[in-house]
Order: sequence, then C-alpha cells, then structure tokens
Amino acid sequence: MTDAGAGRPVGSGITIRTELRAGDIGAIIALHGTAYEEDAGFDRSFEAYVAAGVGDFFISFDPDRDRVWIVEEDGRFAGSIALKGRATDEAQLRYFLLDGSVRGQGLGRRLMDLLLAFARERGYRRIWLLTDEEHTPAATHLYQSFGFRRTGETRLDRWGNSRAEQRWELELTS
Repeated sequence: MTDAGAGRPVGSGITIRTELRAGDIGAIIALHGTAYEEDAGFDRSFEAYVAAGVGDFFISFDPDRDRVWIVEEDGRFAGSIALKGRATDEAQLRYFLLDGSVRGQGLGRRLMDLLLAFARERGYRRIWLLTDEEHTPAATHLYQSFGFRRTGETRLDRWGNSRAEQRWELELTS
C-alpha cells in the first residue's frame, strides 16, 4: 500500500516510500546513533535504545495501524518518520530524523503531512511523541506549526548526559 504522495519523487533526487527494504532498519538505527551523538552528545547506549525500539516496532508492525516513510536521496537512505498505533484511537510518532544533507528542503513538513493523513485515515484521535530538549527550536517549531503542544517534561540522566525529555501531543480532528 502506498500513501498518496509517497513513492513519487519530491525533487532534487529525493523520494519518499513506504515499502521497507533490506537495510532500512539498520539505516534508521545508524542515523539516529550518529546524529544524536553529534548533535546532542549522546553516548552509544542511545543507539542501543533505538535499536531495541526499532526492532520491536518492526516485529509487531501492523500495516493497518502502523506506517513508516523512508526518505532517499539518489537511492541512498536519508531519513524516516514512523507512526505506531498504541491505544485504539492513539498513535505515537517515532523515528523522525533527516540526514543533514536533506534538511531545509521542506521534507520534514512533507513527512508530517503524510503521517497526519495516514493517522486521520486510520481514525486516530491523538498523536503523541517524545523528544529531547536539545531539538529545540527547529523540531519543536515544526511540531507547533502542526498544532502539537508540549504536555510534559521529565528530567533524565541517561545516554551520557542529563537532559529533559518532552512529551508533545496533537488532538486530531476529521
């Protein structure tokens, strides 16, 4: 199954697809490991945490409730976003990260549009995500522009540093 707009070229050699291919799972993990080490100073325990979560996501993947969008630039993995069904009418946004080479081209907005269209089609009423305070203001600005609001913050000591994990939520309307 392909979402409207997914699978077609976006421009400049960039495509978005929903079909999972060999190597995609590892690429999601690797991009998160390297980007979060460079951007936020997280240690390798973060990459292990992502690996466990990505593994669980795809082992329990239900195409009627879950979806992943893979961004490629000239056939090379360049990012992803995923939606995981949780409660009957609730889903979690996961694994939203773009390689630095494709940032600033509107891809984050395009991925959010695809994710929200899928969520509405599936009847979800709420989407939530967990993110790190290090991702402000760029990521949080994008979330806010789509109507997400911060609903909580927890101070954590893990992944080699102390930081605040934030919860953001969006109430969907039809």
